[in-house]
Amino acid sequence: MDRIDALLDIYLESGDFPADATEAECEEVAALAASAGMVRASAAAIDSEARASMPEARARFERFVVASRPSAPPVRVVQPRRGLFGLRLLTVPRMLGLATALAVLIIVAGLTGSRLTSGPETVEALEVGDYVEMPGVVTAAEGAGDDRVITVSGPLGDIVVEASTETSIVQSEASADIATLQPGAQVVVAGTVLASRRIAAQTVAVGDPSQPATEPLTLKRLRELKPNLAGTVVVLALSPDDARARVVLNVPGDRTYLVTIDAASARALLQLSRSLGAEVSIARKPGAAAGEFSLEVASPQPTGTVAVPPSAPATATRVPQSPSPAAERPSLVRVEGVVAAINARTVTLLTLDGRKSVVIRPEARILPGESGLTAGQLLSADALGHLVVVRGGIDVGTGAVIADIVLIGQKVERPLQNR
Repeated sequence: MDRIDALLDIYLESGDFPADATEAECEEVAALAASAGMVRASAAAIDSEARASMPEARARFERFVVASRPSAPPVRVVQPRRGLFGLRLLTVPRMLGLATALAVLIIVAGLTGSRLTSGPETVEALEVGDYVEMPGVVTAAEGAGDDRVITVSGPLGDIVVEASTETSIVQSEASADIATLQPGAQVVVAGTVLASRRIAAQTVAVGDPSQPATEPLTLKRLRELKPNLAGTVVVLALSPDDARARVVLNVPGDRTYLVTIDAASARALLQLSRSLGAEVSIARKPGAAAGEFSLEVASPQPTGTVAVPPSAPATATRVPQSPSPAAERPSLVRVEGVVAAINARTVTLLTLDGRKSVVIRPEARILPGESGLTAGQLLSADALGHLVVVRGGIDVGTGAVIADIVLIGQKVERPLQNR
């Protein structure tokens, strides 16, 4: 094993480079790791498709063997063994020659070639531990009861999504049955990226089954700022430490970019009623880390203002809403209000429409921003009187909002006035 192989093994196992690795070695290993991630992300789909196709492939191979062998000596029967991606391949007797071996390779190429077309940037768009919001169309659904494994075809290709009893299914901002996750349904998935590259769904918003499955996008990672770069947010992924996020930005007449944005930009995007479909422009702040950018929502259209006193911070009185092009897409439930009471993991918000109960699930991402609080203080008396914005689903039994994302704002001096 040469040095690069050894460094790659260490990086794949621990996620870190050894202290003695040079910059050139790190770059080469990172590129190899991205390719390895792409293969791992595709392996499940390849194996499933290969197993389904194997009976026909084996029959064709056996017919080829019968047609190719001499009539006198019988062909020795060999046992199948594991091969590429765990597929079952037949050991080819050397007496059949190169033509037979090539036939086997053609069968394998036919099973795998169409799946290994996405570049490493596509895999990098979703990293383990990310909170992700992603649109798509359900193309396959398996399972029974409250457990489902669905395949969602969207901007990043086919992504496997795991739904369970902990997953909230919403339709038109009301609780829906998990049976709505059928092929053809248009969805927005919010959840966490697993080590298997599947998404553990926290909330799935379901829309009309009228949209066809989309072709996966070819991504280009944005490394240097391009002048006047603006487009539409297609996918949002928030890093595990909440310090940054990545968006897939569709730029009309150009291409689709994978853009790393800072925490403030991610917060601004998450404040919108519909982050996906928001029109944004890309900028770069002085002193920003290499490859990190900021975004601004283009011409935000507020749907209303929160009735807070003039003494309250201006940033707490108005929350911009995303523009209209994606209005037909299903969306997560959104509620905004002032923390009025806290009971264990249930927070009562005083909103313009009355009191709303919000359950803070353990997996919820809590972004304190400049509120002066920490994430842990949301469930303490310190959060009373603070304005918060919540995105998530609906509890089937109680009708309470289940939080996937909570953004804590400044403290409001006086409570909201109910309409």
